[in-house]
Amino acid sequence: MTPETAHRTRAHARTGVLKDAGRRIRLAAARLDRLLPLSLRFLILAVVVVALAMLVLGSWIGHYLQASISQGIAVSWASTVDSLVSNRFTALPDEGPISPADRATLDMMFEVGSEADSTRLLHIRVWRRDNWLLYESEGSLVDPISPEDFRAAAERGEVTSRVMPIPLEAVGPIESHTLRVLRIYTPLHRSGSDEVFGVAALYYSAQSLLDIQFRALVNVWIVAGLIGLGVIGVLYLVVDRASRTVARQRARLARNLVASRRLSREVHALHAASERLRLDATSANESLLAQVGSDIHDGPIQLLTLIILRLSKAAAKVTRGLPHDVSELHTTIQLATETMEELRNISTGLVLPELTPLSLGDAIGLAISRHEEATGARVGRLIGPLPDEVSMAVKICAYRIIQEALNNAFRHAAAPDTAVAASSANGRLVVRIENPTRHKVAPGDEGARRLGLRGMRFRVESLGGVLRADVGASPVSRVEAEIPYRTEQVPLPPARS
Repeated sequence: MTPETAHRTRAHARTGVLKDAGRRIRLAAARLDRLLPLSLRFLILAVVVVALAMLVLGSWIGHYLQASISQGIAVSWASTVDSLVSNRFTALPDEGPISPADRATLDMMFEVGSEADSTRLLHIRVWRRDNWLLYESEGSLVDPISPEDFRAAAERGEVTSRVMPIPLEAVGPIESHTLRVLRIYTPLHRSGSDEVFGVAALYYSAQSLLDIQFRALVNVWIVAGLIGLGVIGVLYLVVDRASRTVARQRARLARNLVASRRLSREVHALHAASERLRLDATSANESLLAQVGSDIHDGPIQLLTLIILRLSKAAAKVTRGLPHDVSELHTTIQLATETMEELRNISTGLVLPELTPLSLGDAIGLAISRHEEATGARVGRLIGPLPDEVSMAVKICAYRIIQEALNNAFRHAAAPDTAVAASSANGRLVVRIENPTRHKVAPGDEGARRLGLRGMRFRVESLGGVLRADVGASPVSRVEAEIPYRTEQVPLPPARS
């Protein structure tokens, strides 16, 4: 492996490690974000933001206070020194050092300044405008001339001040170290004019200045911290309230989602049930129409055909002038009467009875009475207390269930001891029809019985009830319908074409 290849391999490895570390950090942050509530996340973020703001504000205010205080002290001392020097030295030498008398005066000024308690004067220098050093007090500060500050004082007449560490010369066993000093460059003006004839550099102890700055910063930080904590507290209460509201709404939405899903499943189930009922109703209707058509074709139509033939023969005899038998006319009239009775019986099963003025008990009694009149068989009755006011749909349903069940019992079992029981409890009507099982149902009759059961089940389930049938499997055949009559009925959805 070449060195270049090895370098690329190491670079790729480092990149992979950094990407993996970044991904882990993002996953940890996302996990922590999900675990912590909104109010706690806001509190942490607010504390961090306020802390950073306090640091930035404190740092800026510290620099501002230091510059302001140092500039104020510099202007004050600069005006004092400028006044003393201007009044004392009216004519400084253009070349060479100053006189011993002038030096003594400057030494006395330095001694007075160095004995001050707050801002002690550590060192002083005086130059002419051509950078010629006229005077320098005794001291151990090592600070070369600053060209920028010197030009500002000599050419523009500006006072500059800086707080900076300046090294001290080693004296005997004392090693060299730095000292925080306020350095001031001030222009010196001739007495009575604005002409700058020299520049003085003053070095004061910055300890008092730093103490003032520290106390001001502490006060600023305390005030900013209290205000920040107050703002955080107020915002935290607002966010905590909003967070609780969001949590309650989220829980309510979760419950509503569960309820909507449950309702959706129930709606789908009801829709499927309605589709099955629609198909069953269609099948039952077609089978009923086929049965009615067969009954009409095999019964009344055959009789009507016979009547027409007999009447045609009688008409032919009358036309030819032949004598006709009166008994044949009586026979034809009897056949027509039988045809009319058979058609009336068929139409009685198709047309709904007049149940509107009847109570529920009377409607059940009417269904039993009509069956007894049509078949001549007696039906046992066990009718308990029933409600008087029920909907017309409930009365029709009970009537049809009893009618169909009694007809099936008479047709398939020929049982003389059929019984009908009816009772009500908890807003539900219970109708039970029982008869002994006589023999096994023939194949043709079995299809008709299934059709009748489908029709009864469709009627009961359309009202929200339940139909239970046990026919032919046990010694006693039983059909039981449970129909609600107090709850509001929900209409079935329309059948799709």
